Amino acid sequence: GGGWGFTMAQLHHKSGSTRRLADFAKDVRKVVERQRLPGYWLELYRTEGSEEALRFSARALLPTDHPGYAPKRLPRLRVAARREPGTTAPE
Repeated sequence: GGGWGFTMAQLHHKSGSTRRLADFAKDVRKVVERQRLPGYWLELYRTEGSEEALRFSARALLPTDHPGYAPKRLPRLRVAARREPGTTAPE
């Protein structure tokens, strides 16, 4: 699949976590289960060497029939209140 991935050991090291690797991995599995990282689909898999790993995929790049697909959202625009010509903005 697409996206990028890290073994659990790599992710643990990069995160700077002081938790034991086993506890860190347990926490990561909970995050994957909840799927609440905005814009990304998280997937656990095993590497060819059988290490547990995590893949991050942008939801907008997943196939449209994938359960995690979500189109890219545009940033919200702030619309200023409309004023009549010659009036000033409230202070």
